[in-house]
Parts: sequence; structure tokens; C-alpha cells
Amino acid sequence: MTRGTKTLVMIILVAVAFLSGLLIGYMEVRETKGLLQTAQNERDNLRLQKQLSQVRDLAALMYVETSRQNYGLGGEYAARYFEQVKRLRDAGMPEQLRSSINELLSHQDAVTASLSRAEPGATQQVQALFLDTYHRTQLEDAGQAASRPE
Repeated sequence: MTRGTKTLVMIILVAVAFLSGLLIGYMEVRETKGLLQTAQNERDNLRLQKQLSQVRDLAALMYVETSRQNYGLGGEYAARYFEQVKRLRDAGMPEQLRSSINELLSHQDAVTASLSRAEPGATQQVQALFLDTYHRTQLEDAGQAASRPE
């Protein structure tokens, strides 16, 4: 082998080593980006679950206090509930879930009025709202809540 051939072989080996290192690095970066995207999606899903559970908790507290005929406290929980539902609606979420959340807001005037007047029928309205909230905010139903029959 001549000196020129040895130099050419060395240059080719260095180029192959460089390109293979570059390819391995690219594949690692691509895999890491995929893992990061998965983690971010999971984080966003957990945030949404937390917000939905807070709405369910407020609906449950509103129902408990209303069933105890504590209409004032039930009204306070109702105000917090509808405020949280509005925040949830305005947050970035799938359109189906947003329309489902809008359905919960359609009960605001009737429930608030019943609780402020301490009407005995308020308990049934709040119970219906609680059950509707529960079904619309369940994780497995969240994407299908808008299409769920009433």
C-alpha cells in the first residue's frame, strides 16, 4: 500500500467514524425529544385531571351543604364552582371537553337563584348538577362527554 492510499483509507475511516457518531447523536436526540414530548403530554393531562377533580370536589361540597340545608354555604361553593368551571373552559383543552364544560355553565342562573332564595328544590338541582359534573369530568369520559346522551 502506498502512502497516498494509506492516507485516503485513514480519511475515509475518520469520515465514517464522524458520520456514525453524528448519526448516533441524532438518534439519541430524536429519542430524547420523543420522551420529552411524552412527559409534557402526561404533565398536561395531569394538570387537566387536577382541574377536573377540583370542579368535582366543589360540586360535591355544594351538594353536601345544600342537602344539609346550608343554602348560604352551598351558594358560596356554587360561586366558587362556577368560577372554576369558567377558568377551566377558558384554559386550552379539546373542543369536545370545552363544549361539555359549557353545558355545566348553562345551569348557573337556575342553581344560583335557587340557592339564594333557599328553595327546597335547590337540592334536586344541585344534585343533578353534581351528577352531570361527575359524568362530564371523568377522565375516561372527558373526550366523549359532549357526545354522551342526557
